[in-house]
Amino acid sequence: MRFTGRVSGVLSTALLAAGLVAAPQANAAPAAPCSGGRILNVVAHHDDDLLFLTPDLINDLANPDVCVRTLFMVGSYYSRDRVAPHPTDADKYAYMESREVGDRKAYQAAADIPGDWQHAPYSAAGVQATTWSLGNRVSTVELRVPDASASNDAGTMFKGQLWALYADNQEAWPIPGADAPVQQRLSREQVLAFIQGVIDDYQPTVINTEDPSADHQKSSMDGNFHPDHVATTRLLVDALNRRGGAWPRITYYRDYLARESAPNLDGATQARKQQIFETYCPYDDEIYRSNSCQPDYIDWYPRQYYADSPWRGYYVWPMSYGFEDPKLDQRYRVVNRSTGLYLDVSGSSVADQASLLALPPTGNPNQAFTFKAALGGWNLRPVHSNQCLDVTGSSTTAGTPLIQFHCTAVTINPADVAQMFSPNQAFRIRGDHTNGYTITNANSGLALASPAQAGGAVTQAPTTGAPDQLWDLVPEQAQPRPGSRLFAVDGNNKIVTTDTRPDGTWTPFDAVPGVNAVKQVTSVTVNGTIRVFAIGTDNQIWTADKKPDGTWTTFTAIPSNGIQNITATTTATGVRLFAVDGNNKIVTTDTRPDGTWTPFDAVPGVNAVKQVTSVTVNGTIRVFAIGTDNQIWTADKKPDGTWTTFTAIPSNGIQNITATTTS
Repeated sequence: MRFTGRVSGVLSTALLAAGLVAAPQANAAPAAPCSGGRILNVVAHHDDDLLFLTPDLINDLANPDVCVRTLFMVGSYYSRDRVAPHPTDADKYAYMESREVGDRKAYQAAADIPGDWQHAPYSAAGVQATTWSLGNRVSTVELRVPDASASNDAGTMFKGQLWALYADNQEAWPIPGADAPVQQRLSREQVLAFIQGVIDDYQPTVINTEDPSADHQKSSMDGNFHPDHVATTRLLVDALNRRGGAWPRITYYRDYLARESAPNLDGATQARKQQIFETYCPYDDEIYRSNSCQPDYIDWYPRQYYADSPWRGYYVWPMSYGFEDPKLDQRYRVVNRSTGLYLDVSGSSVADQASLLALPPTGNPNQAFTFKAALGGWNLRPVHSNQCLDVTGSSTTAGTPLIQFHCTAVTINPADVAQMFSPNQAFRIRGDHTNGYTITNANSGLALASPAQAGGAVTQAPTTGAPDQLWDLVPEQAQPRPGSRLFAVDGNNKIVTTDTRPDGTWTPFDAVPGVNAVKQVTSVTVNGTIRVFAIGTDNQIWTADKKPDGTWTTFTAIPSNGIQNITATTTATGVRLFAVDGNNKIVTTDTRPDGTWTPFDAVPGVNAVKQVTSVTVNGTIRVFAIGTDNQIWTADKKPDGTWTTFTAIPSNGIQNITATTTS
């Protein structure tokens, strides 16, 4: 999706000083709140607004006719041994809350509104958050997705940072608080619905946000950007696309890269910006040391720059919604306009360094590519291999052929942000349906070019816009998506697994590593991760996860004894297990936020059970059981935790059951 070039109507100090707009009359009667506009700022962190959106932000706060709300997507729940250690969970929580307080102190100083901030629960599209209000025109909303820096904390229970949610749809676990006490596990779609709900609730006339193109700028090759900033803005824009209709006016602000341009604020404006930032500073112990604000951010005091359309570069960004292709996580066939040949992985190879050729269409999955978000652009992943399109040897030389290679960027809890960036596997897209698309490599800046003859290698070349560098992106519809994975217990009491291929056939069975002596297996999928549960011959329950990258976690035991049968179903907060114990009763356990399990509880109203299965329907868990009378019995666990009475489904002589949801 392309970003529009709308420019905010917010008055800047520079415009006032230049006499291009009239200053408000000193003795004018106060207007009704919000008569001058409703400003919604959407940023990642507590300080992004004060550094990058200011002085516009503090001018809006100072204007008694303007209402201001800021949505903060991220909570700074992390430790930093480098400067200000926060070793315990309590330390991390206190640091996060302190930064939130500091930002509110800065807003109050800029707005000059007396009184105390008031907090209350806030909800949009079923997602919980907290809102803070000062008077009748200034407010904030705190979602608290963990900062990307939390990925450095091996022990933190709040996994799933914002970039991983945006790029890979890995669930985010916002940090609970007094006004949002329930641990939530949010998908990308839920976060988009939440942002849309905030917009619908507040009805802004202007939206201000960060730079969606920071990872595409030249300096980004040195890691001079923050993935949370990019993810925040792209999620915002995707939420606006999802919402449809007319957009509010929107302004994008350069973030860290603003310091590469000359200072552009006058002395008085710079001093006011610094004064407001230094109201926040004492609440952030990473930058407040020895009883003073350290000079970490002085480069941004004299600068505020917009990320306008020429700066953003007219790229097509990874988005789930919008009017144009490509769209995030969708499959396309990449067809050259000059030759009509298709991008093709040679011989349907799944090996590293397999060549990318241009061939006539075959309809096979080695000519289809899943378009994924990557820092610096897009990943193009051949459907048959799920590798990544790459340039041989990370070369920047024209004429170098394209290959496939295993994907090297890490998006799920990386050790550091640098691991998330693999520019030789990131490709940038410009163009449209009418004129065709150019696809350039982020590392080399060179464009994909088709050979003139079928069977030739696809190479990179200086970007000219010539027909051999123009491609059509054709939605891949002929091949069904892989839809099923089976787990089974074989004759050796081991777990084996098989998956559907795109053509509907099945892969050979492979052994699941790390477990033996199994009697039964069941599984669920939670936001792309397959969670497997097994009963061992020791009658204990064991579990492990097959991660989206294909690797497995270690099997661990769920405290249990005498278990005869299990079933699993997904819930809003994770997974719930039902089991038949040694007394032929149904017992149940649920995941806690830290990944441990609650003690087993007996399900009321049923005894003498041989087997149990379950599904979740619109938040209600429906349980089915075969009794020792060989009849099927069913009851519902409602969202409030209570149970309906078990009733019989007319049946006789039943030996085994399973259940699935339907439309």
